[in-house]
Amino acid sequence: PAWEKVPSPLHKNTQGLVVVLDLSPSMLAEDIQPSRMRQARFKLRDILHSRLDGQTGLVVFAGDAFIVAPLTDDVNTLLTLIPGLNPSMMPLPGSNPLAGISLAKELLDRSGGDGSILLISDGVNPQQLDGLKEFISDSDYTLSVLGVGTSDGAPIPLPGGGFARDSGGNIIVPALTVSELKSLAAAGNGKYRELSLDDSDINALSVDTASNLADADSETRSERNYDQWKDAGPWLVLLLLPFALMGFRKSWLASLLPLL
Repeated sequence: PAWEKVPSPLHKNTQGLVVVLDLSPSMLAEDIQPSRMRQARFKLRDILHSRLDGQTGLVVFAGDAFIVAPLTDDVNTLLTLIPGLNPSMMPLPGSNPLAGISLAKELLDRSGGDGSILLISDGVNPQQLDGLKEFISDSDYTLSVLGVGTSDGAPIPLPGGGFARDSGGNIIVPALTVSELKSLAAAGNGKYRELSLDDSDINALSVDTASNLADADSETRSERNYDQWKDAGPWLVLLLLPFALMGFRKSWLASLLPLL
C-alpha cells in the first residue's frame, strides 16, 4: 500500500560541449585509412554516443565557419548530420580555425557559459597560432584538441583524379602539426590527444559525460515529484505481530474461536 509521493532527487549534467570540426581540404588526405575526414566522422559519432546527457553543439570550418547544430541534447539528430560533413560542402576553401572557435564560444555564451570546446583538426598554420592562443586564453572555456593525421602527411586527392598542387606545381603534402596543436590545447587549459581507433582518446579528453558524472561542479541537483510512491507496506507488520505471537502456542487456532 502507498498513499503519498516522495521527492526524487535527480542529477542532471548541465555542462555543454561544442565540437569544432575541421573541413579544410587537407582533411581529405589519406595518411590514415580510409581518410582523415572519414576517421574524424567516425570519431565524432563515437563522441556523441558517449554523451549520456548534457548538451552538444557542432561547428564546422574551412575558409569560414558555420553552425551545423546549436547546443542540444538530441544526439540522434546530430548523428544524422554526420554523413554529410565533407570539405566539398564548404563555400570557401582554406583553414580558419579562429572562426570556428569563435562561433563555439558564442554558442556556449548563449547557453549560460558552462561548457568546453573540442577542436578536431589536422593542424593550424604557425602564423595563426598567436591569434588563436590569445583568443582562447581570454575565454572562460577550456579548449581540448583531437589531432587527426600523421606527422608524415599525405597528398590531397582531387575529385577528378590527381593531387592538389601549390602555385609552383608541387604536390601539397599536409602533415599533422603536433607542436602547434599541443600549444593551442595548453593555452586553452585543455588536453591534446591524437585520434585512436579505440576510445582511449575520448576517455583521455574527458568529453564523455559518463566520466564526469561524479563531478559536482558540472551537475545540478533538482527535486521533482515523479511517480515515486512511498511504500507503507512495513506498517502491516504491526498487524501481523499478534498472530506471530500466537504462533508460538500449539493451540493458537482454538484461541481464535472465541475471538471470532
